[in-house]
Amino acid sequence: MEKGYCEELRLTRSLLIVSSLRKRRDLRSAQLVQMYGGDLDWRPLRNLMVDEEVWAYVVEKQGYPPQLVFCHPEVLKSEPETSLYYRGMCAMSMKVAKGYFGAIDKMESGRSRTKVSSEKALKMARTYNAFICSIIKDSGDWTLENGRRAIVASLGITLDGLMRNKVGDIAEERIRSLILEWLVKNQLIQEPTIGDEDIRAGNPPRQLTL
Repeated sequence: MEKGYCEELRLTRSLLIVSSLRKRRDLRSAQLVQMYGGDLDWRPLRNLMVDEEVWAYVVEKQGYPPQLVFCHPEVLKSEPETSLYYRGMCAMSMKVAKGYFGAIDKMESGRSRTKVSSEKALKMARTYNAFICSIIKDSGDWTLENGRRAIVASLGITLDGLMRNKVGDIAEERIRSLILEWLVKNQLIQEPTIGDEDIRAGNPPRQLTL
């Protein structure tokens, strides 16, 4: 049984990694940012929490299109999945982002049918820009490639959290099975009637009378 439990953990880790790599949501979110064709009004920069010096470095000196570095609320409203791109640019984990904005995992996966409100989009843009500007200011030779690497790193952090949660779920189910096995073995369950097949099926009743 213990061997099967360990193998289940290893298989779960492998499946999560492969599934994440296959989806490549980071590439999709980056493509949505690059393909956005709407007119964006960035002025005044302070309203979007964009530092003037950082703007000059990114747009004027490096020549990057501003939407590839800074988050604009109109982009988030039009393409909510781009939150993943900007969140990754400032190396913000999903857990931290949820603390700021609430549940955004469905939004970033494209599964949410709810439109992003103007207020929430502005709050998200300001928060992402504040983080991004701080990072760029602290690194004198920042490039867009640095930002893209941060996106991949943040995805790795999120995947690690998912694996830890899944391992916890598997361990919880294992403990339930052990307790149920002990109760059956010692004939302590009055109802319902449970046999070994019920335990192996992994679908125990929600309530037992002892």
